This record gives sequence, C-alpha cells and structure tokens, in this order.
Amino acid sequence: MSDFGEGIINRLADNCSLKDMNNPASKVIDKTIGAWLDEYYNSDFFSNVFLSEAEGAYLDVIGTDYSVYRGINESDEDYRERIVYERLGHLTTMYLIDVYGLTLYKKISDFNPHNNTLTSDNSYLHEGYMCRADEQTKNILSKKFALGSGLTWL
Repeated sequence: MSDFGEGIINRLADNCSLKDMNNPASKVIDKTIGAWLDEYYNSDFFSNVFLSEAEGAYLDVIGTDYSVYRGINESDEDYRERIVYERLGHLTTMYLIDVYGLTLYKKISDFNPHNNTLTSDNSYLHEGYMCRADEQTKNILSKKFALGSGLTWL
C-alpha cells in the first residue's frame, strides 16, 4: 500500500466502507492518487520551489516570474545571483560591475578609456560615470532605472 493512499484511507470515518482494503474503490485510491502523491512527494520538486535551492529549469521558472531571463550558457549560481541583484533594484557601481560586467570610468576632463579606471570610492551613481556597453544592456538598464546624469554611455 502507498504511504499517501494509506493516509487518505485512514482519515476516512471509521464506518466508511473504503476502509476495507478489499473494496475496489480503496484499491483505486491507493493505486492512483496514493501512488502519484508518493512519487510527487519524493521528487525534487519541493527543494526547487525556493530560489536558494532551485536548479535548472526550476530556476528558469523562478527567474521568469521575476522577469529576469537566463543568459546563454549562464550557470545556475550566476543566474541565481543575478536574480537576487535584479530584484533588489539598487543601482550601485558594484551592481553594474558584478551583474552586467561593465567597466565604469569616473568623469574627468582628460578621460582616456584605454588607461582610466574607476577612481571614486562612492558606490552610488550620483557623481556620474562613463561606461561602454552593448545596446541590449543599455536598453535593459534604461528601462529598469532612471539613470539621469549618473551614467553616460560611450
């Protein structure tokens, strides 16, 4: 007898005829719903409903729920981290560097993109930075945040 099938039948009233395991309807409950629930419970479904535990296609479903889509060949751990960053919604320099892999340059008058690096320890964008990115990344960031004068695209 299946564990869940037995649990269902044991919850029935004491005088219910389904408590008799010779009853064909009891066998149907046990072999269908009970067996299915046993298999369902033993599957990896339950561990995959949480962002911290989800893997593969389960993680893709969670990401889609948050409107964050997996990148090509992106690992589960990288994707999970990006989902967390995306949902926080805080636009900091480290967010742009870690999540989007951007290189930020501090706005200075003698800017040279070949030998300049981020020179400020201020993590927020209100002072203004310059950055080079592909069109898709620019579109994502401009839709997600009001960048204003905090970020200038090269």
